[in-house]
Amino acid sequence: MVLDSLIASGSITKKEENQDCVEHFEGDIFNFGIVADGLGTYSCAKLSSQKVVEFFIEKAKAYSNDPNFTNHKIKFKDVFSDVKNKLCEFATSYISENKIISENVFGTTAITLIETNEKFIFNYIGNGAIWHIRGNFFDFETPYLFPWSSINILNPHSVPQNGKEALYRLFTNSVTNGDCTPTTIELSKDEEFGDIVLLCTDGVSSADQIKAGKNTAGVWSKYEENMLLFYEHLKLLFINNKDISRDVLNTSLQNYLNNIKPTLEDDASIVVLITQKAREINSKYFKQVEEIKNT
Repeated sequence: MVLDSLIASGSITKKEENQDCVEHFEGDIFNFGIVADGLGTYSCAKLSSQKVVEFFIEKAKAYSNDPNFTNHKIKFKDVFSDVKNKLCEFATSYISENKIISENVFGTTAITLIETNEKFIFNYIGNGAIWHIRGNFFDFETPYLFPWSSINILNPHSVPQNGKEALYRLFTNSVTNGDCTPTTIELSKDEEFGDIVLLCTDGVSSADQIKAGKNTAGVWSKYEENMLLFYEHLKLLFINNKDISRDVLNTSLQNYLNNIKPTLEDDASIVVLITQKAREINSKYFKQVEEIKNT
């Protein structure tokens, strides 16, 4: 059975250099996506995210022609370890050739997505977000979007340090420092309403950067404006397009990134996947809405 989901990716920044990297590919057996956030405290942040993404894409494509892939018990810890070793090998050569003295040279986060016919498999180290959105998100008014139809299932590998978040799992070029053991999450597909998945770096969303406050009513957390805008663009995507193609999804994704760019404080990278079931549910709903308006 060939996968019929649509997947797209994109990245944007207000800075001189975008230190994120994002990539995806569609296959007959599985779809794959990855976002990586090169850490600015490392001198080769951009190259860090680029090489890690490159190494993961190589590994994923090595499995793409294997008809028994979904039956394999892939040890994702070993996959991440292999990528770590490749980064260390590359870094050793790069540091020597460029005579770099700094200790903090390569550092990045990584979030990966594998979609099979039955489920989603997520692996990550670091922070960012993995948003799972039910296909019937249109049923909910804005105050109820979170967490009723949408939830971030990524619990960041970070701890508070000097008033900021500090990562305790990440990819670095150090053999001894930087734990790259991934957290693995498997999620069955929603056969009733379909699924929409958003992977993103912390420039878009991350649980360790949510603004919280306190008043007489108690402790509250602020709605993430970037996510509310994402919902608005999702609605427009279905309202304005009877049939959503890859080109249409790519255009919608870029419009969203351009929309949030003025308010960004960091690089922003995303991978979006929409299953066929979610597209059917939304198309049917917004067609009914349009018919009601015209009566």
